[in-house]
Amino acid sequence: MRKIYLVGIWVIIVGSLSSCRQENQALDKAMEEAGKNRLELLKVIDYYRNVDNRDPLKLKAALFLIENMPVHGGVWSEAIGTFREKVYEADSLLPMEILNKWWNELEDVNKPIFKPDLNNLKADFLIQNIDKAFEVWYASAWRKDVSFINFCHHILPYRLEKELLADGWRDSLYQAYYPLVKDIKTLKEAYEIVHYEVGQRLSSSSSDFPYKIDVVAMQHQLKATCLQRCIMISSVMRALGIPTAIDYVGSWGNYSTRVMRGSL
Repeated sequence: MRKIYLVGIWVIIVGSLSSCRQENQALDKAMEEAGKNRLELLKVIDYYRNVDNRDPLKLKAALFLIENMPVHGGVWSEAIGTFREKVYEADSLLPMEILNKWWNELEDVNKPIFKPDLNNLKADFLIQNIDKAFEVWYASAWRKDVSFINFCHHILPYRLEKELLADGWRDSLYQAYYPLVKDIKTLKEAYEIVHYEVGQRLSSSSSDFPYKIDVVAMQHQLKATCLQRCIMISSVMRALGIPTAIDYVGSWGNYSTRVMRGSL
């Protein structure tokens, strides 16, 4: 029995050391790929190591976020930026016909590029995102149901796809949708309410705009594509401390044609 016990301890120690090495490698890789933007990422790490902001979980979350930033980013062009500004400036909810008209006027001069997050996101954006994510997680009535690992994977991330990003998106969505769940005590009920209400406010439609606008701008729209609606619903949930992710099902093998057509 003694030998088995010692072997078990050895396996745990080796596993822990291996995990640490892998984490360090992931961080080193991210820092190397960040290039000149490396200093912005170091600012984030230093911020949470500072005694005035010290929270062991926030530091772990910051490292998790940075280690997983490679390959993530968004598509950008001057035409996309102009389109977004027009959406922001709208003083009423926009139908898809107007959105399509605006984009069709810009499409010919569109020259999109992919902007990696590692090379472009600044410390202030990442710190604000981390602090706001923790704020709602700590305050949520269902915090005991959301582990730190679940939080890191499904509340902390600042993007879901290749959508445009906006400063203050968590605050904007929180202020708009928190009244829906302020008296709710369970995670399941909060999820159901948000899923239904956001889905009702933003109906589904095809679109000539082939990219994903940010969720703050999407609050000016009456309709959006299926993926945009998923991004919006999931972003609202994350802003409220509800863990969520987007998955894709190409076809439902157990759905009849009758059900797929919505006849029931």
